Amino acid sequence: MLGGLKGVPRLLILGCFAVFLAVCAATGKRYLDQTKPDLNAATGHTEVKSLSTAPVRPIKGMSATEVAAYIAQYGHRPDAISVNEATEDDFCKLGMSRSLAERIIQRRNQRLGINTIEELQYVKGMGPARLERYRQFLKL
Repeated sequence: MLGGLKGVPRLLILGCFAVFLAVCAATGKRYLDQTKPDLNAATGHTEVKSLSTAPVRPIKGMSATEVAAYIAQYGHRPDAISVNEATEDDFCKLGMSRSLAERIIQRRNQRLGINTIEELQYVKGMGPARLERYRQFLKL
């Protein structure tokens, strides 16, 4: 008679664990649905605005020393593109391949935006050397 009761506590524990997992899954799904990024269907990028405090200035009409001073102060050119707002074509205009631009946009959409320019080195195909080449053309 006692032999049949040995499996009951184990079954009870496994049942409670299964209920716990179901509650966690439902709560997690609800959280993810609430924090889902607002994707723009036309361009495929998130609506994250630029984090740069630098004033937007056209580079045309600026002297080389003014551009150099701007880069020294803000870390990017006056006509740099925002990593969080740029389209695939914007990245391609800088000389990036279309596949690298797609991977940057995919990471941006997955991570709800890019927080630092250094984060781009984790994109496949964007190593430290390539990142340094494009750094002055990119801003947050």
